[in-house]
Amino acid sequence: MSLKRFFFIAITVTFISGCFYIYYSYNPSNTALFPKCPSKVVTSYDCPGCGSQRAIHAILHGDFKTAWDLNALLFFLIPYIILVLLMEHTSIIPIKYRKYLIGKWPILILLMSIIVFTIYRNV
Repeated sequence: MSLKRFFFIAITVTFISGCFYIYYSYNPSNTALFPKCPSKVVTSYDCPGCGSQRAIHAILHGDFKTAWDLNALLFFLIPYIILVLLMEHTSIIPIKYRKYLIGKWPILILLMSIIVFTIYRNV
């Protein structure tokens, strides 16, 4: 492993660990440390990401029901993002499966799912 790659991995792990610590230690509902959703402030409608910060806090505390109620889309997007990152940056997932994760149809299905989720949560 090259020194450059090692430092990249070390910085990434440190950053992610720091984010987990902040989200575990501070409740986004009770502190001004976390930004408010600009979409919600301007339109008063929930965007697809509304509730994600509070949901991450709930997940880190083991409260999965509350996290699901805050933003159910997060439970589908986190594994998807992890799979895509693993495929792009490691050899754990073979590149031949790329079309099943980030091809034209999976991205269209993902986009349509986000649109349907956003409409459903605002009706």
